Amino acid sequence: MGRVRNNSYTLFGKDITFYDYETTGLDTDKDELVSVYAVNPKLKWEIDSLTKPTRMSSAEAEKVNGITAAMLEDAPSNAMTFSLCKRENVILDKGLQHLDMKYVAKLLLSSEDEKKDIKHYSLVNVYKYLFNEDFDAHNAKADVLATMRIFLKLKPYIEQH
Repeated sequence: MGRVRNNSYTLFGKDITFYDYETTGLDTDKDELVSVYAVNPKLKWEIDSLTKPTRMSSAEAEKVNGITAAMLEDAPSNAMTFSLCKRENVILDKGLQHLDMKYVAKLLLSSEDEKKDIKHYSLVNVYKYLFNEDFDAHNAKADVLATMRIFLKLKPYIEQH
């Protein structure tokens, strides 16, 4: 008998790459990367990298993501990180086709009781609602791992809709 394919991390026949990044500020259109985490569990690769921006983080961003200038001292440049991502076919571009788990959760967890329990559909609140536990939010790797767990839980519902 042949090997059974693990389709856990596919959707409609396509492999899924999960990624998140942290930036130097709160405006993702103009701010630079300070951290990237991307994983394709099916193809068994990951990128987990701090990245050194040309200008340092704002105090607000540092407060949110906890990434300090000292942590970025020996990190590769943004250009090197983008090159690594490109080599692995991870394009950090909001214009590409993607699955926004916040949007999916709003669609699928929309009963009046769910709306009341979740309040606003942030990653933290959806995760807490589904698994009754917290995680280290605003950390690219932790956010991706939480998103993957939410995806696996909601995948049967996603495929039905």
